Amino acid sequence: MAAFFSNMGVPGHIIPVVAVCGLAAAIQEIDGVYSGAMRGAERFDLCAKVEVPARAVMGAATAFLAWRLRSVQFLFVALMVMMTFKALLKARQVALLFDNASCYLPSFERSSLRRVFRFGVWQWLQSTGTVLFSATDQLLIGSLLGAASLTRYSVCLQIAQYVHMLPSVMMQVVFPRVSALGPGLDPHRGNEILRSVTLLSMGIALTLGLPIIFFASPILKLWIGADFAADNQSLLVVLVLVHIALACNIGAYFVLLGSGRNARSAGIVLTAGAAQSGFAILAAPFGILVVACNRFIYALLTAFLYRAARFRTRV
Repeated sequence: MAAFFSNMGVPGHIIPVVAVCGLAAAIQEIDGVYSGAMRGAERFDLCAKVEVPARAVMGAATAFLAWRLRSVQFLFVALMVMMTFKALLKARQVALLFDNASCYLPSFERSSLRRVFRFGVWQWLQSTGTVLFSATDQLLIGSLLGAASLTRYSVCLQIAQYVHMLPSVMMQVVFPRVSALGPGLDPHRGNEILRSVTLLSMGIALTLGLPIIFFASPILKLWIGADFAADNQSLLVVLVLVHIALACNIGAYFVLLGSGRNARSAGIVLTAGAAQSGFAILAAPFGILVVACNRFIYALLTAFLYRAARFRTRV
């Protein structure tokens, strides 16, 4: 690990931060289990009652600690503690929802594990593809081009990813709704849901993304500075375009999961993530703009999700 992050800075400083981030990711996964339980029960309100105020408090607390302490390691530890508290609040909501004080605890019952594995194995493979898409380029930039290049890339990515993230979060309701309809869902109605959600996701992404594209320079200038804006305007535009293209696949992704066709979804996403990661290795030496353009590979390959999500209709 020390050799891999050698271009990022002093290993004694970088490795502890990476370790804390790994622990925080594990806590986030547990948090996601509780969120999934409430969303699966179509109680998005309970999830929001914890998530929204907790996110607001965490954001304010992080800003305050960053201003007062100026210690990255302590900041990550504080954030991890706040994430743990948020997960505990969700655990309490789950216990109240299902009227079972211990339902949020791990279970090793074989029948339950088999059910989780039958569905989860495809979801795990799919998540691997998503991780390859979201993390490979940043790891390569940090290890090959250094901390300065990674900072430039991460700042622009942080803005661009909301173009896809917001419609994705808003469309999560499709998954439990399609799942609840089950095999009785009329194919014509299923395709109508697919088209509507896809168009709505694209509309939201364009509404968010186009202003960022047109005002990329002023946004970066206001947030970071004039020199940063001049050097990274094109990078931000490319990343926003990638995430607009990626928004085309949101509806298909949730329809496939809701209709039990998660194996198809996993195969497409994993293939797309692997292809994008492979090309990222070749693109990294040519600079961060080429790496950003490489993300289009993932967006284009996952477009096959829409075809896979269509329901067969009788002529």
